[in-house]
Amino acid sequence: MKSSSTRVIIKQLGPSVVSTKYGKLRGALVEFPNTASVQLKPVEAFSGIQYASLRNRGLRFLPPIGPVERWNGIESAWSPRAACPQKVMREKELVDTMPDASLIQTLRIAQFTKSQHEDCLTLNVVVPFRGKCV
Repeated sequence: MKSSSTRVIIKQLGPSVVSTKYGKLRGALVEFPNTASVQLKPVEAFSGIQYASLRNRGLRFLPPIGPVERWNGIESAWSPRAACPQKVMREKELVDTMPDASLIQTLRIAQFTKSQHEDCLTLNVVVPFRGKCV
């Protein structure tokens, strides 16, 4: 199996400030290395945005409530929060059962499932960057 590494460059905090009814957010400006065959444009990523809450498991097995987090000022939204609980397969299990292309993609995604929690009601939002990169 060939290893394929994709580099993503998070250059800086994004220039856009987004207002929500809970407060203001600033994401990260994400750039991708371009090659002769692939030209990807930069994006702004807003990660770990809470959209509902289980009140620290106080509402386990019950419908969630609206977000409890509110803030003044501008919050940085550039760190993903914990993923929902799921089985994490060992790499050896994956190598034995998956085609190479699926294995590479699964290993890329696996880094985001290392931290897991039942209160995982958050979103990651990625939007095209509309400004000029410097």
